Amino acid sequence: MKFEFSKTGMEGKDFELEVKEITIVSGLKQQALKHICNYIYSQPNVDFKKNFYINGDIELEHIFIKRQKEILNFNLTDDKILNEINSILKDELVDLNNISLDLERFFLLKALILEKIITDNSFLIIKNPEDDTHPALQVKFMEIITKLQKQYNMKILIITHSPYIVYAVETFSLKYNIENNYYLLDLKSGEGYILNDITDKIEDMYSSITKPFFELEDLETKLLKERGKEW
Repeated sequence: MKFEFSKTGMEGKDFELEVKEITIVSGLKQQALKHICNYIYSQPNVDFKKNFYINGDIELEHIFIKRQKEILNFNLTDDKILNEINSILKDELVDLNNISLDLERFFLLKALILEKIITDNSFLIIKNPEDDTHPALQVKFMEIITKLQKQYNMKILIITHSPYIVYAVETFSLKYNIENNYYLLDLKSGEGYILNDITDKIEDMYSSITKPFFELEDLETKLLKERGKEW
């Protein structure tokens, strides 16, 4: 699936984004990344009967979850992926009356499978799957996503700032033989937004999303040295 970005309201050069089996986009400007999601989801070649935008409309997600009578049935089924989701939910759930956002996403995947929105050749947009989610669950969520891609030949677009999400997709895609591509959105003075295909240079994405950690580490080292001199 290819999407042309020319008259989208984003200042910058025209660019093209190709969604392969799993595509990851990252960048510093969250508002621009959200704009990309909204633009893609509004295109005429996106069939709403077989597609969903996770983290795009929380109220709609709640509707899908609540109308499924089987959503709290964790018994074994003939669907291996549903069984894996049920197993994760049984292990992680503490209070059914106060379900956290990270577990809501697993409930949502279950609901989308039961509703047959996740089906052959369907399309998912997932915005910031790391929100309110421990890295261990980020990894589990991404393994479920890669298995869904493989089972249903889906197209999946993921917007993320998490190195755990990127690394999990990269690793599980190797495990399940999935074709990925990676884009980094940049904002350059005088040029506006530029979407760079970094599939052959994925270390640029890791550098971008881990840069603050290393800047803090350098600052901590400097401060500790200065304090050592004072002592």
